[in-house]
Amino acid sequence: KLFDITAAANLRRIRIFLAEKGLMSRKYKLTFLAEKLGLKFLTINPRKVLPTSLLDDGLIVDEISAICHYFEEAQLQRSLWFYGKRDSRGRNMNTQIELDAFLQAADLLRNENSVFINRSIPGTSDTPHIPELANAGEHSITAFIKRLYTRRLLSSGYIASDMFSVADIIAIWALDFTEYTGVVIPASFTNLSEWYAIASARPIAEAL
Repeated sequence: KLFDITAAANLRRIRIFLAEKGLMSRKYKLTFLAEKLGLKFLTINPRKVLPTSLLDDGLIVDEISAICHYFEEAQLQRSLWFYGKRDSRGRNMNTQIELDAFLQAADLLRNENSVFINRSIPGTSDTPHIPELANAGEHSITAFIKRLYTRRLLSSGYIASDMFSVADIIAIWALDFTEYTGVVIPASFTNLSEWYAIASARPIAEAL
């Protein structure tokens, strides 16, 4: 069971992953933030964070990569992850995109958007905005988009290999999320824009 809020950008990464794998998960949608922070959800996950997945054996997992790894092992025929020494580049790209884009975008959004007043740290209700983190996040995202554009100029196909993989999912997810912060792909970055248009046109990219 996947505890989910449709509007949450970080959960969209898991939904895209499951759609690409052809897997279904029974989802319990937590529509309202108040319910997420309420006692009912606390009995399931005291950390008060999403995503949270309740596995068949009763184990609670609340980290995106761990949840995706669980479903990857459940359906190895359509591999989206990278294994072995030859795929170290792909695994490195996964980490780079997540650290350089999504986490920085989250810092910008949580320390600037009024929705997250006193919640600049996930799972808290008493952490005020830190303007310096928002400023650093914006600069980091801009630098990430430039690096990703340069990489696209030097390669063909998808982000990390000649097949659609977790790296592409993370990149779609990261770029979609950065739009919430007002940072977008510059019009002159045509190569990157073309990849994004093709990847976003995949049926799974519409995963809700």
